[in-house]
Amino acid sequence: MRKLSFNPPDTEEWKKWLKSCAKAQKKAVEAAANGDHPKISDTYKKQRAVFFDINGPFRGKCAYCEQHIVSDQSGDVEHYRPKSGVQDFDGKVVERTIGLKTEIHPGYYWLAYDWQNLLPSCQLCNVYAPKNGFGKGTRFPIDGPRGWSPGEEANEQPQLLNPRLDDPSEHIALDVSNGLLEPLSPRGRITIELLGLNMRELPHYRLQAYEDARSRYYQALGSGVNDGAAAVAAKLAALRADESRSFISVVRKAYKQTAAEISQAVAA
Repeated sequence: MRKLSFNPPDTEEWKKWLKSCAKAQKKAVEAAANGDHPKISDTYKKQRAVFFDINGPFRGKCAYCEQHIVSDQSGDVEHYRPKSGVQDFDGKVVERTIGLKTEIHPGYYWLAYDWQNLLPSCQLCNVYAPKNGFGKGTRFPIDGPRGWSPGEEANEQPQLLNPRLDDPSEHIALDVSNGLLEPLSPRGRITIELLGLNMRELPHYRLQAYEDARSRYYQALGSGVNDGAAAVAAKLAALRADESRSFISVVRKAYKQTAAEISQAVAA
């Protein structure tokens, strides 16, 4: 997982979608205020092309596991804070008791159409499968008080990392010997376990990505015999700038460590 930056497109389609989302959000909030359960429409999905475009801000990859969302699965426009209903880490429905009345959390319906709460996700990261023990679903564990109405989420302390707001490198490290992710914090551990980031052959694929990146770095350096220093520098710059590959956080780590090894060898 890596920190993402997303600048919303300046297109008429996007602006029109934002207006539609604002109307839908207002309707959901009004329904809740009237004591009704807000019904969430598919309006939030209408700009899915922006989220899944291979040339777009997310490069067609899952925001959580960093794999390309391939042709054999459609992928999901996923809500970081669940839109309808909430479960804790263990899959227990979140509820509260006020007086003699027990309420089930309705979900963060007021954020259902907020683009800043939306992320592209592969189905394996997004769908909770109790049998497998991983997948987000409506699980959203927090530390401390939970928000139940608009604005209260600002005081929450989510345990699941948000790749838009958090720097995953502060919470998760890669073991380059086996491709496993190691938690550096409680939030890192919960994120790894909740999404199954050390399952479904992901460590194997990460290790492949790491070794492939090192190989490509050395190949670029080796071309200097015939191409010259300027050409090599250009090739290395192109490698670092390329974000099209899966597991780009792993690839970048490989480039950085390989460069450091070479520098140490030269210094020696």
